[in-house]
Amino acid sequence: KKKKKKKIEKKIDVCVSAKFSLQIFLDDWYDKSPSSAYRSCLFDSGKSTEAVKRTMVGDWDIHFGGVHELFDGGMKMSKKDEKELNKSYQAKDDGGPTEEFFHEVFSQIGSLKVNGISLFEQTSGGYLPVSDDVLKYKAEKSSEGTLEKIKAYYRAFGRMVAHRLLLSQTIESNCIPSLYQKYLFKGLSPKDKEYKELSLFQDVCQCLNIDPPKKETVYQRLAFGETNSHNIATVREKAYDLFIRQRQHIVLDSLKEGVSLNGEIEWSAYMWFPLEAVRKMFFTRQRITVEDLMEVLQFTDEDLTDGVDYDMIEECTRKRKAFSETVTLFQTALPEFFERKAAKDENFLNQFVHLCTGKPFLPYREAHPNYKICFEFNVSEYVECEGNYPPTVHTCDKTIRIPVGCYNNNMEVFEERLDYTMQTTAGIFDME
Repeated sequence: KKKKKKKIEKKIDVCVSAKFSLQIFLDDWYDKSPSSAYRSCLFDSGKSTEAVKRTMVGDWDIHFGGVHELFDGGMKMSKKDEKELNKSYQAKDDGGPTEEFFHEVFSQIGSLKVNGISLFEQTSGGYLPVSDDVLKYKAEKSSEGTLEKIKAYYRAFGRMVAHRLLLSQTIESNCIPSLYQKYLFKGLSPKDKEYKELSLFQDVCQCLNIDPPKKETVYQRLAFGETNSHNIATVREKAYDLFIRQRQHIVLDSLKEGVSLNGEIEWSAYMWFPLEAVRKMFFTRQRITVEDLMEVLQFTDEDLTDGVDYDMIEECTRKRKAFSETVTLFQTALPEFFERKAAKDENFLNQFVHLCTGKPFLPYREAHPNYKICFEFNVSEYVECEGNYPPTVHTCDKTIRIPVGCYNNNMEVFEERLDYTMQTTAGIFDME
């Protein structure tokens, strides 16, 4: 009898704790059997199997366990009750939970460790990988296999970046310093003349936490006491040595294996694209302005007249008029509302985007013109009330939804109910 071929699933099921820890997540996956698809898709070196390839280009079905931990500091309950509670809070992942999951991944990558050895340093430009020599020295003092595990964790980081980009999603730009964005996706190093001088100085300042950025400070930090080193050729050589050569064999080779899926993906095709175009295709914008947010907001409603009986037309017309009035108010009042909230809290716009989409950053409009956040006024749930109905969000559809007439066109009531929604959902959406 012929053996049946094992079916290879494109989508993998990922259950993570509601109090998500990337460290625990990766440690658990690394400790799985070497033959596990979950382990191999992130950590394995060498030629990728068909299962790994399909996992990388397929969706990940994210759902959260441990919901009981969010209530009253963690409730004591039986395993059966825990399972039922978690199931009751489990939503279908149509994109929102995945966005939230990867936002947490890229937010926590800087604190990742292997056997107590830190893999990154926090800089103003993102997470700077630790040098090969430091990692090798600390690994020798740790348990056997530590160095290979360190390489596997860098590889896993690269794999998760590749997975998002293969699905046409963006990576948070504060995750990978600009210098390494250029190196990994454009093949550009500080030694290359195509690396513009001003851009190089800015990137080096970020990696060295030089603020405010000054050329003189860069010369001093890179010269290491040498004289006659204040020239761009020396800066290029020193920057290459510090950020590329000293991190080449353990860190960057492992990251490149991850990002390229061990050579299966050729990012060099983007080498012919302008540098700025690649950055805007792959990475989010860090700072959000009111103009950025208003550009992606789309006001929508439901089609009430489709299949409606004649005797209901008058009711639909009344609701349509209410919708038109509400949209006019919000289109006029929202810019001022966002300006005022952002003036009080510089993180408010990011928090609002996070609430609606699952991550607190926007892609660049030039590279992602179809990206929208829907502001939906639900006409079919038309209610005339004093504003007890809070806005609801659907991160899978990038939608914030309120019934028409709910706040009697009063922006102060809307603000109060929006604040309530943002405060009460923060614990679950952030997985904290």
